[in-house]
Amino acid sequence: MYMRQNYIPSLTPLRGIAALMVVIYHYQVLITPVVDPEQSFLINKWYIMVDFFFVLSGFIITHVYQKKFSNGFQWPTFKKFMLARFARLYPLHLASLLIMVGLFLFIKNTAIFDTLPHFLQLSLDSSAIIANVFLLQTTGFFPEPTWNTPSWSISVEWWTYALFPLFILILTRKRQLFKYGAILFIIGAYLSIMFYFQPAQFAERVSYMGLRSELLNTVDVMVGSGFMRCIGGFLLGMLVYLAFEKNWGHSWFSRSSALFGLAFLFIVSWSFNIMPDIVSILLFAPFILMVAYNNGLGKKMLSFKSFQFLGDISYSIYMIHFPIILCYYILRGYWKAADANILTDANASIDFAVNTPAAPPLWLAITGLLVFTIATIFAAYLSYNYIEKPMRDFLKNKFNPTNNKTKNLSRPTRYEIKP
Repeated sequence: MYMRQNYIPSLTPLRGIAALMVVIYHYQVLITPVVDPEQSFLINKWYIMVDFFFVLSGFIITHVYQKKFSNGFQWPTFKKFMLARFARLYPLHLASLLIMVGLFLFIKNTAIFDTLPHFLQLSLDSSAIIANVFLLQTTGFFPEPTWNTPSWSISVEWWTYALFPLFILILTRKRQLFKYGAILFIIGAYLSIMFYFQPAQFAERVSYMGLRSELLNTVDVMVGSGFMRCIGGFLLGMLVYLAFEKNWGHSWFSRSSALFGLAFLFIVSWSFNIMPDIVSILLFAPFILMVAYNNGLGKKMLSFKSFQFLGDISYSIYMIHFPIILCYYILRGYWKAADANILTDANASIDFAVNTPAAPPLWLAITGLLVFTIATIFAAYLSYNYIEKPMRDFLKNKFNPTNNKTKNLSRPTRYEIKP
């Protein structure tokens, strides 16, 4: 009989791999393509890794905190839970926001700002700073994710955490009707995003950003219905964990052949863009079960120290890579502006297309990706050791000064993951 593990080491590397996939995706669509979308859509589909984070987060949070709320809501327990989430999420969110604001102040009154792509100029919206401070940047008041763009997912997950005790009380009831209702909600949420909210937002983006092309009928929505997107994935992750508790499908899903077969299916279907997003997200459920159950080749590969390292700093990877993208555009704008002699000539015009840069040779695009990835990992390592972890530990001790040496709700665990 398979016994449920208290610690699932394979989940830690998953978050590191997923974070790197988001980094590569942003390089592909915001800097320069490494893979021609007309040849393969593989990297261009990796926006969906944010949904993978939502599902994995629901799984892990349920694993760690389910028993705290399964017997009912208690304010002291909820307070400790939310303070623990705050200590894990907020310090790095605030630090990355301040970095973005600092870079903006450095260039706001220079010609360099005018060389930034339009999407970046829209994101550096001074009126959105307060909303970012209070994790309200995805409420729909702003047409685009503002400042540190990846933080949109942090904001919606923060508010999803506030609903977690309610979700637990509903999903752990004996009546299966509640679980079926959750499944219907998940499917309905993703279908409404794909066929209503995302096309509507795309039409607006075409009008004010002049986008030439973009995928339709996807879940790639960050403002407005982004909260629904998070809740759908989070609920799915909770249901996956409840299945994991009962060893559901263990005899099939524990096989390495099943794990690698599903991974291959993702690669092929994303490459040819033949799998609807809702199907990919629903398949994340068995994929997480396969990783959690596996004791064979999959577990051995994910136990490599390099993958564990990436998992440990995954939140920093996710949150710090966008400021690096802004630094790239600042340097690019400085070089181009200097070449055009516009840094000293206030009346000169910018005569280069900042939104449609010429594609560099493939070798140069790949070299740039390697440099960008290495810079991101190095910056994330520093961020983890000098911002994320020290501030998390400080707040942990601040919130629980009398219980620092025992396991409690504010103690960070390796299960914890943030998209």
